[in-house]
Amino acid sequence: MFRYVDVGAVDNSKQIITDARTLPRCDAPSRARMLIRAGDVIFCLVRPYLKNIAVVLPELDGEVASTAYCVIRPHPEVETKFLFHQLIQDSFINAIPTYGTSPPSARDNEFLCMPLRLAPLAEQRRIVAKIEELFSDLDAGVAALERVKANLKRYRAAVLKAAVEGKLTAEWRKKNPATETGEQLLKRILAERRKKWEEEQLKKFTEKGKVPPSGWKEKYQEPESPDVAGLVELPEGWCWATTGHVVAQSENGFGVRHQSVGSPVVVIRLADIIKEEVSFSNLREINAKSHEILKYSLSSGDLLAIRVNGSPDLVGRFILFQNSKKLALFCDHFIRVRLTPAVSPKFMKQLTNTRIIRSQVDYLKVCSSGQNTISQSSLLAMKMPVPPIAEQRQIVAEVERRLSVADAVAMQVEHSLKRAARLRQSILKRAFEGKLVAQNPADEPASVLLERIKAQGAAVPERLATGQKRVGTPALPGRVGRVASPVARPMKPTRKERKLSRKIWLARATIAAYGVQALADQPTFGRVQLQKFLYLAQAHIGLDLQFEFEKQAAGPFDRDIYTVESNAVKQQWFYFTGARGDATHYQPGVEIQDRLEWAGRMFKKQLPAIDELIGHFRDMNTDQAELFATIHAVWNELVKDGKPCGEEEIVKGVYAWHESKKRFTPCVIRARIKWMQENGYGVAAGSGEMGGG
Repeated sequence: MFRYVDVGAVDNSKQIITDARTLPRCDAPSRARMLIRAGDVIFCLVRPYLKNIAVVLPELDGEVASTAYCVIRPHPEVETKFLFHQLIQDSFINAIPTYGTSPPSARDNEFLCMPLRLAPLAEQRRIVAKIEELFSDLDAGVAALERVKANLKRYRAAVLKAAVEGKLTAEWRKKNPATETGEQLLKRILAERRKKWEEEQLKKFTEKGKVPPSGWKEKYQEPESPDVAGLVELPEGWCWATTGHVVAQSENGFGVRHQSVGSPVVVIRLADIIKEEVSFSNLREINAKSHEILKYSLSSGDLLAIRVNGSPDLVGRFILFQNSKKLALFCDHFIRVRLTPAVSPKFMKQLTNTRIIRSQVDYLKVCSSGQNTISQSSLLAMKMPVPPIAEQRQIVAEVERRLSVADAVAMQVEHSLKRAARLRQSILKRAFEGKLVAQNPADEPASVLLERIKAQGAAVPERLATGQKRVGTPALPGRVGRVASPVARPMKPTRKERKLSRKIWLARATIAAYGVQALADQPTFGRVQLQKFLYLAQAHIGLDLQFEFEKQAAGPFDRDIYTVESNAVKQQWFYFTGARGDATHYQPGVEIQDRLEWAGRMFKKQLPAIDELIGHFRDMNTDQAELFATIHAVWNELVKDGKPCGEEEIVKGVYAWHESKKRFTPCVIRARIKWMQENGYGVAAGSGEMGGG
């Protein structure tokens, strides 16, 4: 058995190793080849901007790390923390040259030649002590801010809970007695609904010239009354109902993705929902026929319930559609809900965010192939409290008032956390400019210390640290040596030398099959889109697939896609139509369920992000997927190279990628960049923040 430090073992918010796995040697991953000792600094060269950097503690002495790390062993007269704090500076990390986009990585030899600053040993210790003193104060402040964030979350939940239990408006109720109770309101609405149904039925009989048959009124189906056993006691004037009592109409959305006939109409997609509101910044149009427009058009006050989503926390959430200047339809990821006058849409939206409703959604939803789904029948069967309509409006106003205060505090907390991060970097900057602690003339000069280090390591004239060579396997931890570079280990194997483990091939097949199962019904889903999906699964979400994407006319491409296809066909996971070089289309195979079950185990933590990515791909054709991945690759290249990455720089980078990109107009590229910002596909693996420029 040995303990293995992979990339995920480091908490990059605290720069400490938190999750080293214990593995039998026979199960050693192919990347488990770096011997580590107590006091070593490990620096991940894959996506260095993520700051997977840490000092090895004594309990991991003699264990093994991934080859994604550069293992740095400081010279005996260089303080480990003095070196570590230099390496975590933003200025140092931003200066690291990186290559590729899937994911971007630094080269060992270039990383090891990067300059470091040296101070007298006594001053190193004073600098480290002062940094840690100041960081300790900062950490205490940040911890307090994080507690405020947690308390705000609890406060929001408490406000909503008090609202739907009647406690929030208890005093208001005493001063404003209801003229019509919730039960009376509900009975009146149900009577009006039945009367309307009967009128519609009589009209149909008249139009057909028929006499209504005896007992025709008995065909009307009243919503079932809820079982209130075990439910909380409601205030006087309130009553329990099902959502079916208060919903006048519900409808699954427009399922067409592409059609040549009809008129172009905006269709609201999941990608257009940002922070539980509809964003009108990057709407997509689809041709729709007149009867489809009539059936699926949205009106102000409509509620859109998320019908299907990879995240169990999002399914069943309600979005209130407000006034829009444009005619808009809604896609089949939603259920449109139109309420009777018994319930305010804003009250209903607030109610669906409470534990009363969320617990029922968790019970009623169905999970299959990584997708969580709630049906109309389940949605209409949920139990809910109904206050008088005037009190509903008061509840909405009171909740909005209180939560707006909480939102303002949360915004201030976020600003303070960002200021703390900037202050941390400012402390490091001053420390390594020699301005943080007083200098002592009695200290041995750094130049003398450097000469002594040179003399002790003549082969490497200015070595402050050594990089550690890879070991053959974890079973041979003694095979360690020094290399000639200032700070590092040998370079990684070239592509031709690369041998991938069975686990990586299975991971590739699993994520590919998962994508095929979800996207095969898309008419344009072929090799280009599958390749871009795999690229973003690795480059954006961070799956360990070890593709090495290269520039191709259609965006990032790795020829290993052909091997993935061949293996999938052989195992009957999925198959494709067309020759190897054609515009292949994929279909699930008879054994694909095996891969889908594996997906739940292999990518359990990443499934919500994967499902969100799939949801975005569902709304794209081949050209849009190509542009999406190309912009992502160009954007990350600019960030890695430390170049400005404003919209104009990204547009130029897209056009420089290949001549075929000229078919995209600058407006189309800018619109996609904006969409990527809003949906978290941006700088630093999806931070969504534009760089300078």
